[in-house]
This record gives sequence, structure tokens and C-alpha cells, in this order.
Amino acid sequence: MEVNHFLPKSPNLELFKDIENLLNSRVDGSIYKKYENSKHFLRRHEERLELPDITLITAHGQKNAIIELSHEGEKPLKLISIDDSSKFNRNFIFSFSCETAHGLGPAMIESGALTYIGFYSKFSPNFKFNGIPGEKFNDSIALLGKKIFAYAFSIVFSDFINNPCTANEFYNNLMIYIHILLSKVEGFDLEKLIRTFGVPIRKPYFEQHKALIFVTLHSIFDKAYSDINILGEENYIPWFNLSRLNKSKLEEILSSYKMKDERNQYYSTFVKCKVASLLNDDVVKDKNYKLLEKSLQECI
Repeated sequence: MEVNHFLPKSPNLELFKDIENLLNSRVDGSIYKKYENSKHFLRRHEERLELPDITLITAHGQKNAIIELSHEGEKPLKLISIDDSSKFNRNFIFSFSCETAHGLGPAMIESGALTYIGFYSKFSPNFKFNGIPGEKFNDSIALLGKKIFAYAFSIVFSDFINNPCTANEFYNNLMIYIHILLSKVEGFDLEKLIRTFGVPIRKPYFEQHKALIFVTLHSIFDKAYSDINILGEENYIPWFNLSRLNKSKLEEILSSYKMKDERNQYYSTFVKCKVASLLNDDVVKDKNYKLLEKSLQECI
């Protein structure tokens, strides 16, 4: 399994540079690969076709493509288009790219991607703090919000890599952890906040408006949460890390796991076979293996 991250050198992507740095410190370098060049990124997917990898896309987007912004009046350059969809077969995809859940995401699902988590709208959290004076101060608080998001995402994403959960659980875990982190940071004094996140904030303004700042940040991230969409199979769980789970979690999967949108029960039955094997339950393993053979025949 690899984690392939596309982060081109484009303007207004500073938030995702923070995510890259944090993932580099939390994810095994042998599986985490970052690409700035779309051709190299796509070539790697062609080389690993049919392998269940995790794809992270942090780039500008439009409905049918990942793009590079152009000069005013010029058409944006398409870096990844619908024509490339088949290269993402069997991938779990998280895309921070505006509007791609309209066209590109569905095309990838149709071409065999397992899950696409992305946005129908523009991904641009609106960090506006009404009632707080000072443009520079507002910019500093906006930067703080982005750094909190980057830190939260890197924690939840790296945990997803190491401890598999469903796409739906990942989606919920992300926003739960953001709110937990916001509440924790709200308890920091200004010195600790600046030391932790490296954001220049003026003390008088911060102390005067602290409560309003964090209420606003909570509401901004609630809005971002509502804009995230899961395409494909929201109950997909990556089988390749099942061996990392403890016995109680494995038993829970074995008793209840089912993929809601699966055309047949091939994948969920395969997962149960794998779990039964890890639990040394030969009876359940043999039962699911027979179902697996039956489901496989239905796929042919």
C-alpha cells in the first residue's frame, strides 16, 4: 500500500504545504510519496494499477478536472482530467479540490475507485470575523484556523493509514477532532499559542476577542464539514491494515460489516475471511470463503 499525495507548486496552496510537512513527520516514508508533477503522479498510478492505494489530492479544481490556475483571461491548465479516471482504480481518494465531486469524482468511482471524498462547492473556508477590527489581526486569526485544520487533518489522516476505519468514520473523525483541538487550543495562553502554531497575534486584540474568535472558528469548520461529500462506498474499509486492529475491533467487523452499495457481497465477504483468519476462527473463515467463491462467480 502507498499513500500518493499530489501537491503542485501553485499559488494559494500554503495550507496544504503544512499538511505535507506534518504527514512527513507522522507517516512512514516508505509508503508516503509526494508529487509536484502531475505526469509523475499519474505515471505512478499507472504502475500500481489494481493495487489498493490511498490518494490525497491538494490542488485547485473545477467540476471535471484538477487544474493549475492561469493568468486572468486564460483557460486553466488541466493536470488531471476525467480521461485519467481509470488510473485511480481501487483507490481511496481524498480531494481538497473545488467542485470535483460534480464530475471528476463520479468518473473515478465509475472507473473503479472505491471511495471519493471531495467537494461539490469551492473549498475555501471563509475566515471572516465580524466585529473584530484590524485586517492584519483578521489575517493572523485566519492563518491560525488554517494551521489548526492542517494539524487536525494530518492526525486523522495518519491514523486512518495506520488503523483502518470506514470512509464515513474517517469523515466524522476529522470534524470531531477539529472541534476537540479547537477546544483544547482555546485554553492556551497567547504565548503558548504563538509558540505552538507560529502565528503572530497582538495580545490586546486576542484577549479582548478570544471568545468570539473560537466561536467563529467552530462555525467555520461546521460549514466546511457540511460541504464534504462521500462518493462511492462510504463503508469501504481498507483490508490491507486489518492486522493492526485489536481483537474487539476485529470481532465487531466480523459481526456487522457490510458495504451498503456493493453490487454483490464479494468485497465484504473477503474482509470477513481476512478477519476470521486473523482471529483463527476456521469455521467462520470457511463459511465466508464459500460465499466468496460464489460472489466471485457472480462477478465473472
